[in-house]
Amino acid sequence: MLAGSGTNRRLCRFGRFGRVTPSGARLVSRRISLLLMSAPKLPNYLRAYRKRAGLSQADVSWLLGTRSGTKVSRYERWNRQASLRTAFAYEVIFGAPARELFDGTYHEVERATEKRIADLTRRLSATPANRATARKLAVLHGIHHVSADSAIHTP
Repeated sequence: MLAGSGTNRRLCRFGRFGRVTPSGARLVSRRISLLLMSAPKLPNYLRAYRKRAGLSQADVSWLLGTRSGTKVSRYERWNRQASLRTAFAYEVIFGAPARELFDGTYHEVERATEKRIADLTRRLSATPANRATARKLAVLHGIHHVSADSAIHTP
């Protein structure tokens, strides 16, 4: 649809496309959800959360305890990876889990870890069976099923 079409004006919330009707909001929400489900995940969604909160990069920088918005810009543009402390600070600032804020990075780490779990499972399965190996295989099997179940339920 074109940005200036009447349908778009009715469907989009506020801002450059106009107002939204209650039924239009549900339709836009469904369209965005469908689009996000098929789109590849971004490394992080920090800029979107910051904009939604109405904060500037300088504001977020102050909340993170840094001197300027430069680091915030680098985090948002994926030029710098946030430390664990910074990820937790973002979680506090935006009230969203770090896993959601850094969704693409999380899924990248998840895939790599699942591959290593499968590799270790194959290695252990090739060794002589004993109680320790059986326990390790049970733990690895449980981890694999937990991560597979969470992938099914992830929006």
